[in-house]
Amino acid sequence: LFLLKCIPYPWIQKIIHKLARPFLSIFDETTEQVLSKLTTNKKLIGILTYLYGDYLEVPSRSSFGIQALVSDHYMGGGYFPVGGPSMIARTIVPIIEKSKGKAFVRAPVSSILINEENKAIGVVVKGHHIFSRIVVSAISSTITYKYLIPQTHQHLVQSHLKIIESP
Repeated sequence: LFLLKCIPYPWIQKIIHKLARPFLSIFDETTEQVLSKLTTNKKLIGILTYLYGDYLEVPSRSSFGIQALVSDHYMGGGYFPVGGPSMIARTIVPIIEKSKGKAFVRAPVSSILINEENKAIGVVVKGHHIFSRIVVSAISSTITYKYLIPQTHQHLVQSHLKIIESP
């Protein structure tokens, strides 16, 4: 640490860049490009990339570095709720209701209600306005932004959509 304080910053940048570059190069290629160099077995590639749902990008567009990080995360094993993912909702809904809140599962939300201060204040379900202090969307951010934010407020999420949808 003392040496880092003594070495001029531009030198430190060059040293770190030189040492880290070989490791950072895995972020320059897509998952599909890297795995295609290793095997032509499509089933094996499918097995190796099944985690792409965790970072929501298909192997033809995802950075291999992200794929490697997510795969490494699960190397020691993963956890799954006993009884399946629906147990999360079954367990948390009573807590929400005990706090005078409401949880809607599989509710066909058609729009998020937004006030003059650009704050989500509820949702529209089957034409009914349901107001809430907190609105949580359990679907992807892309679908939430594209289809649930009213056209009058789309400008608020355009920069987020560009980041999400950029290759």
